[in-house]
Amino acid sequence: MAEESSVRVLERACQVLDCFTADAPRLRTADIRRLTGLPTTTVARIVKTLVNQELLDKDGDDYRLGHRVLVWSAPAIAGSDVIAVAGPVVEQLRDLTHETSGFYIRQGANRVTVVTALSTYSVVYRAFVGQVRPLHAGAAGKVFMAFDDAALDTALTKGLDRFTPNTPTDPKALRKELEIVRSQGWAFAGEEIELGLNSVAAPVYGASGALAGVLAAGGPSFRMTESDCRDYGPVMAKIGLTMSKRLGYSG
Repeated sequence: MAEESSVRVLERACQVLDCFTADAPRLRTADIRRLTGLPTTTVARIVKTLVNQELLDKDGDDYRLGHRVLVWSAPAIAGSDVIAVAGPVVEQLRDLTHETSGFYIRQGANRVTVVTALSTYSVVYRAFVGQVRPLHAGAAGKVFMAFDDAALDTALTKGLDRFTPNTPTDPKALRKELEIVRSQGWAFAGEEIELGLNSVAAPVYGASGALAGVLAAGGPSFRMTESDCRDYGPVMAKIGLTMSKRLGYSG
């Protein structure tokens, strides 16, 4: 029982730390309660412990990630084979599409940008490392949900919020879209998370055969048309497979 309790405490601490993103670097306890759904007393206890361990810093009524997390970030990046391999692949994808490209990993019901290469055009989609986006809106998220049942279950549990008129919000219709993604090996999304933004994405697998992440490119819909994305999709799937093999995938 003691071991189970310790694991539960660690899980809740991770829930709190996961609330902090590049878009929301500073939060109050009320924000953390809302994002985690944890009781007030639990949040207060965990936040106090994280501050004592220098995993959170307190500034007035706000909290932000502590310097100890920054110390861990450098060895995490240096030790990540996936990120090391993804860098030149993302640049290759950017050169192919001429649009902002990136590599994403999943964090719960969200996808997080871990590598990016910006378009050289003046009008671009400005992705950045650490950017958090929901799974159900955008091509990258569709790939996660299509090739990882846990990702789909998590997204459905969180709820399919609407961001534009094109955002998938019907679970049944979404499942049908994911069947198409699985059959063709890549995904297209037209203005699902932002009006005027289209994207295309393909899966990357690790040595175990599980999904390691997703390659994606996004750009203005007037320049990156659905027709363009349908040309890019099969090529991106091949690029994703090449990257997968560099990671030890043999499927």
